[in-house]
Amino acid sequence: MIETIKRCVCDACGAQGPEALESESPERLAEREGWAVDRAGGEDYCPACAAKRKTSASA
Repeated sequence: MIETIKRCVCDACGAQGPEALESESPERLAEREGWAVDRAGGEDYCPACAAKRKTSASA
């Protein structure tokens, strides 16, 4: 049997999120770990980059 592993990748720094097997949602797993995920196919950010973007947007 072959299993596919998926993960979110940060669009700012390239960090990789948690591994998700075929039956799991990589977006859901990443969100649980603090990632900012755009499920509509936009940009995804790791917790560090999401925090940087949040502080720069409010400045």
